Amino acid sequence: MHHIYLLYTSIILSCLACKTPTKMIELRPSIYDKAIYTDRNGDSLNYRVYLPYRNTENLPLHIFLHGSGERGGDNEAQLTHIAPYLISDSIQRLHPCIIVAPQCPSDDTWSRVDREEGTWLASSNGEATQPTSLLLELIDKLIEEHSIDRDRV
Repeated sequence: MHHIYLLYTSIILSCLACKTPTKMIELRPSIYDKAIYTDRNGDSLNYRVYLPYRNTENLPLHIFLHGSGERGGDNEAQLTHIAPYLISDSIQRLHPCIIVAPQCPSDDTWSRVDREEGTWLASSNGEATQPTSLLLELIDKLIEEHSIDRDRV
């Protein structure tokens, strides 16, 4: 299990390292702000957002999608594993980025899957699940509200 976290962290760091802002930034305390995105129909998605900057140039937006064990409605469980590491001062000093950690409801999934005989296969019907649709709207909202580099989402 430890190897999976190291692999995931390596992938994240290599993606973030490709274009790091040169301007110095003022770090906030290591904390995710709790929030809920609600669309015009009243559907909602719990999420946490980490904003490491104050008045700086565009930063990348990293969306952290948790696994099925962190689904729920507490807006906490999605921060169990990799999320605390992503906002650590050591990572943010090297690779500053805005991080969003949405929480998928316990009765839904991030992607459509077909479950057959103990196997889960990604569905190719082209429709996003409701949590994913809400997440895509949330990303648009965050891009409008914050200094996010649209080329690094």
